[in-house]
Amino acid sequence: MERLDLRLEDKEEIVRRVTPLLDTILLQNLERKESQTVEILAEHLAGIIEEASRTRLPQLSDALQKVIAPAISKEIANNQDVMIDALYPIMGGMISKYVTQAIKELMEHINRKIEQGFSVERFKRKIKAKLSGVSETELLLEESSDAIISALFIIHKETGLLISSASLEDHEIDDPYMVASMASAIKDFITDWINQHQENKEEIQILSYGNATLYIESAGSVYVIAFLDSEPDYELRSDINAFFASVVKEYAKYFQHFDGDDSTPEVKELSQKLKAYLLAQKNLDEPSPGKQKINPAKVILLLLAAILLGYGVYWGYKEYILYTLEKQIAQASAQEVNLEEQEGKVVMEGYVKSLTHVPAMIELVEKRTGKKVVNHLHFSVSTMEQLLKARDAEIHAYDEKLSVMQKDLAQISKPALQKIVLLKNRVDLLNGKIDALRKKEQEIHHALHIKEEIAATLFETFRDSPYYHPDTQSLDFAPLHLFPASKARYREPAMQTLSQTVKTYLEVLSPYRAYLEKIVIEGHSDSSGEKEKNMRITQERADAVKAYLLKQPYMQQHGFADIVVAVGKGSSEAIFTDGREDKNASRRVTIHFELDPDTIYETVQKALQE
Repeated sequence: MERLDLRLEDKEEIVRRVTPLLDTILLQNLERKESQTVEILAEHLAGIIEEASRTRLPQLSDALQKVIAPAISKEIANNQDVMIDALYPIMGGMISKYVTQAIKELMEHINRKIEQGFSVERFKRKIKAKLSGVSETELLLEESSDAIISALFIIHKETGLLISSASLEDHEIDDPYMVASMASAIKDFITDWINQHQENKEEIQILSYGNATLYIESAGSVYVIAFLDSEPDYELRSDINAFFASVVKEYAKYFQHFDGDDSTPEVKELSQKLKAYLLAQKNLDEPSPGKQKINPAKVILLLLAAILLGYGVYWGYKEYILYTLEKQIAQASAQEVNLEEQEGKVVMEGYVKSLTHVPAMIELVEKRTGKKVVNHLHFSVSTMEQLLKARDAEIHAYDEKLSVMQKDLAQISKPALQKIVLLKNRVDLLNGKIDALRKKEQEIHHALHIKEEIAATLFETFRDSPYYHPDTQSLDFAPLHLFPASKARYREPAMQTLSQTVKTYLEVLSPYRAYLEKIVIEGHSDSSGEKEKNMRITQERADAVKAYLLKQPYMQQHGFADIVVAVGKGSSEAIFTDGREDKNASRRVTIHFELDPDTIYETVQKALQE
């Protein structure tokens, strides 16, 4: 009991004995995510970390490294947009600082170049700018844009842990482990996004912000990352890839079984190789032994000389072609011409004795040179004089012929001339009468055969119509069933079809309107029922069709309104087939034209009298 009392009064002893129990309970509650425990821990976590950073910083860094790096990678994968919004202000500010410093150094370098004054390098740059069409300022920027590798990282893909790193003295990175975790997470995030949203699954190698660049190479189980102050050109990328390949090949087995221990001899050896590569990059642009550096000025001068030589050869060849054409033309036509190329065309100048050979000469030159020919050929003074003399001789010969004809005409007596004129007038009069008789003959023929002409035109127009009867030149609308049985009120759709057909019928007849006596609309019924009733209903139907047609504009337009008549036929012309009546065919409305025989007779008589 005394020992028990002693232990209960010793606070240090109580804490020593109770703390393991509390640790076990705390871990169990955290694993079950017990809400009260989490709240208490969250409330005091910031204070605990702050206290540990002052008293036990190395231990805190090791503990947080194993927790924070995977947590950041997982959070970026699960909440990409949120993490980008959170990291951008931090990373953007850091990168902007380095970009500003890089631009400042770049401007200082350009100023030093400009201050060189009348140096050989400056004149070389001016010549290059003139030949290439690129400004001298852009060439200065190109000379100042050689990328420098400031740091190299090798990161384990699966865990995102840093295996090894190296950096230049003036580009030391404060926390390489944190940067490695973030670079790995960003790489995975961008690759996952591209695989989800892009059809072409291309590996991302370069991430740039301004002039700050991460060159990332995915190799087996590691990422190899180079930090540069600008985007590397093709030559530098090839050199970096060759170095990365040699490292991955040498340490492939170690990378595959990396367990997070960065204190092994392999890591130290690898860090030394990375550092040596960074230090050796200053000599990358120096020529290797036995390899002479190319002088750009000599290349430009040689290129200029080659261009001038090529132009001279081309110009000489064109002149030779024109010279041979001049000789060929002189031999073929005995005419000397001069050929000269001007503004993409061949100008042909000189004097010729004849125009006979000119078209052939132009065709030959266009075929050989492939260019259009401008003809500036002229007659020489001597040639013009010869042509004028020939023309004068020709005019003199015509004058002599005219004089002979005038003498022969004078020998003809005046009465003979009068008789000739009279005969000519009579011939002209007879020709006029013959033309008039032929015209009258055509009118008579047209009047006598007008019905056949109308029938032919109607047949051609209504060849496929179910309503036209070519034997009577009439329209029969029995298939339309215009009226219900025993009714005189027509069906509107059927009447519209009838109207369109009649319009075409009258358009054919319009040229012959002067010879028409009337347009007859006939109503017919079958033989059933009383004759008087059938006669009355067919008359009403014919009148209804007439009234409908007279409302149409084409009736007035062609002058048919005055000659339309409606007739009810009842059952007097019912249709029988093999002794039996076809009642559907009997119940119909027909339309036909009738010629005016008096008009035809008067036309013929008038033509005969004239």
